[in-house]
Formats: sequence, C-alpha cells, structure tokens
Amino acid sequence: MAHAPGAAQPLGPYILLPKLGTWEDEHAASARMFSRYGPAYTRPPLPDDVDFVPAPPAEAPVAAPPQGPVAD
Repeated sequence: MAHAPGAAQPLGPYILLPKLGTWEDEHAASARMFSRYGPAYTRPPLPDDVDFVPAPPAEAPVAAPPQGPVAD
C-alpha cells in the first residue's frame, strides 16, 4: 500500500512508552502487564546512553534563587 507524501506512518512497537510515574510505578505496571499477557509482553532494554537521574528531594527548591542585588 503506497502512502502519500507526508502521510502518517505507523510507529514501531517500542516508539511510545508512556511514563507512569516513579521507577517503582513503572516496574509494577510492567510486572502487571507481564503477569497478564506473559512473555508476549516485553519491554526493550534501555539504550546504553540512557542514564536515570534521581529526582531532587521534595524540600529542594524548584528554581535557583535570583542572583545579584535585590531592588528595594
């Protein structure tokens, strides 16, 4: 079947992986899907260049404080 230029192409099976929340949430969701569908449901391994950075603690400021003099 020919597609017109610019037509949407179907994505591969692992292009869209929704992020559900924390790593624990992701792991639990993956375990539920695997227990429900068995080996037919698998996730691809992460690429070597992907590195998880832990989230800052809840008390950490979201933005850096302003630098420089403060106007009176």
